[in-house]
Amino acid sequence: MTTGRVVPADQRFVTEQPGIVTRSVFSFGPHYDPSRVGVGPLVAVDEHVVAPGAGFAEHAHRGVDIVSVVLAGRLRHEGSGVDMTVGAGDVLVQRTAGGVRHAETNPSRSEPLRLLQMSLLSQADDPSTYTARLPIDLDDLRLEVRTSSGPIPGTAFVLVLSGSWTLPDGRLAVGDAAWGIDLEPGGSGELLTWHLRTS
Repeated sequence: MTTGRVVPADQRFVTEQPGIVTRSVFSFGPHYDPSRVGVGPLVAVDEHVVAPGAGFAEHAHRGVDIVSVVLAGRLRHEGSGVDMTVGAGDVLVQRTAGGVRHAETNPSRSEPLRLLQMSLLSQADDPSTYTARLPIDLDDLRLEVRTSSGPIPGTAFVLVLSGSWTLPDGRLAVGDAAWGIDLEPGGSGELLTWHLRTS
């Protein structure tokens, strides 16, 4: 596990390819920082902005759970016998187990797609793909969006989606991420949070 830190929004790694801009909290693709390789099982936190008609061509994954939170627009998923479109506010969960292949695209002709895509080392024995609404539980972790202040027991990671939040060691703005430090946030807005399940 990496040591605790705060990563401001403007210090995320930026990767551009045709029709897609990706901003990554942790090391991704050509970007590597040994202090930012993940926290616990969480190994990727990527914000993708995908232009109309653009997307990721068919590719493979194995050994991870991929959690895609659609923030705006629509996400089309095709692969491993599953063809579905997921709208804003919904979550696509893919447990890849021994291996899956899929493509992910923006099916709109006019609206951009914005999604937060996170990957965790998986404990799943069999692959599965399904949609859900937050909060969701994956093995020992829960993903939820907080809208009020207060302690979060067993917090692993937070990312500000909206509003303004404070920690004992400083302030967090939209797009900022933090982990491995005293995470008792105050403020309001939407704070995406991975934490240990308590029930």
